[in-house]
Amino acid sequence: MTAFLPAMREDELWAGEMRAITLAGRRVLLLRLQDRGVRAYVDRCAHLGLPLGDGAFAGSVLTCRHHCYKYDASTGCGLKPANAALVPLPVRVIAGEILVGLGPAQDTPQDVGEEHDA
Repeated sequence: MTAFLPAMREDELWAGEMRAITLAGRRVLLLRLQDRGVRAYVDRCAHLGLPLGDGAFAGSVLTCRHHCYKYDASTGCGLKPANAALVPLPVRVIAGEILVGLGPAQDTPQDVGEEHDA
């Protein structure tokens, strides 16, 4: 069962902003898209598991600063390379509070396919 934990107030995360936080001992990356939608992912790049929170978020593209992997911030799907993906976490916004669902779900980024250079 997924437990939804309070992450932060909705007004603390602006459009186009990302924030790396720790919830229940797990690294979580929160993103506010330009359309004001909120997304949450495990804060790990699919390549080597390094934190994405110190990367760049521009438009709808999230870029890992370590090896320049790029992801669609709306879906978590890889853009460079296309066969990589982030681990999404469920998000709810209730009464101005962003809640993130944490459960027994997999905590490892998806990198399907053979090894490759970024």
